[in-house]
Amino acid sequence: REYLARALELDPYLSEAHSHAIVISALIDNDFEGARSAFEKAIEYGPSNWPAHNAFGMALNNRGQYIEAIDVLGRGLELNPYKPEPWLRFNLGSAHMSLGQYDKGMQLLAANFSDNKGTSLESQVVTQFGNAPLFWGRYDEAIAVFEIAIRDGNDGARIRGLLAHSLLAVGDIKTAATQVTHGEAIVAEQRAAGRTMNPSFWAVEDAHKLLDMATNNMEHLLAEQKRILSTIETSQGTWSEIRIFDAGLRAIILRRWEEAATLMDNFTVDLGNRSPENFSYAAYAYQKIGNTEKAEFHLREGRSELEKILRVPHPTIREHMETSLMEAVAGRTDETIDALRSAYELGFRDHAYLVYMPLYDPVRGDPRFLDLLRTMRADTKQMLERVKKARASGDWESLIARHFGS
Repeated sequence: REYLARALELDPYLSEAHSHAIVISALIDNDFEGARSAFEKAIEYGPSNWPAHNAFGMALNNRGQYIEAIDVLGRGLELNPYKPEPWLRFNLGSAHMSLGQYDKGMQLLAANFSDNKGTSLESQVVTQFGNAPLFWGRYDEAIAVFEIAIRDGNDGARIRGLLAHSLLAVGDIKTAATQVTHGEAIVAEQRAAGRTMNPSFWAVEDAHKLLDMATNNMEHLLAEQKRILSTIETSQGTWSEIRIFDAGLRAIILRRWEEAATLMDNFTVDLGNRSPENFSYAAYAYQKIGNTEKAEFHLREGRSELEKILRVPHPTIREHMETSLMEAVAGRTDETIDALRSAYELGFRDHAYLVYMPLYDPVRGDPRFLDLLRTMRADTKQMLERVKKARASGDWESLIARHFGS
């Protein structure tokens, strides 16, 4: 802020400075009108400033204003057609996907994938390209992206962890376990080099967590939780928050309600992570230990946050899933099922999450919930058959070929 203020003092017409003001206003101060004002100044003083379009387009995405985001990001792409910046394409692709235009979004990410092979950005664009179908429940496509990356030498613990996640989602537990083992070896090498806080470590931990849930092996989870809890006191900053959330979520999955309530209360209230999902976890844990006052507080706060995000004209999978969690904790079965169906219609296929997440216990016996699980399992079974066919032939490209069209 200090240097930005100084830059604008020296030159109030400096377009690049106003671009940075967009980021501070939108992502730090949550001041959307301030971000719009900064964007207008940035393009007034620098009509060819495509980074300003990227920054403001990302702010629009975060607010759920996807149609305007496509307009702004599209103009930014036109200003930089010869070497498009990967994040600009990614943000534009995300906006299309949020409107249900999956193939349009994937074509943009595929272009990133093609243009940045062999560059320092390759791992970033692989992660973007593979994460999109993983989020949308197109697990066969996610597996193809990560397998191609590994085959071509772009190997890393994060990619291995995400591949393991994708394989578990289609039920290929044996191959997923192999990916976790490879990922752990990579993490060990990074630790030996002094890179103990590499974010890829968390991807591998996530794969471990999912693997243990899939195989019902809870002993490892208990040991991991104790290890993570022991590191919280010595952690600093963001890493401490990540560990608190991770330990709290594990406590919920293991139904250790006292621990879960304490950790999630700390994460939501003390540390300010005020998402409906986080409040739902805290509320349910407090319900289970009989603290009605605290449970109602977290439900009320979570409902307030949910109302804010549901103001967007086109709710995404995330909004529908957060709604389903909140409604399940509140004991509103019909609303829970409706939200899950809406998420499914947009592409949600992670039936394993519905199976192991205790917050869905209140609706677990409802025939509509069981029907939805059966439908998701059938979808992922078909994906697994496509994965097996691609593995046998070595032709992973066939699963994602359509995204490379014009």
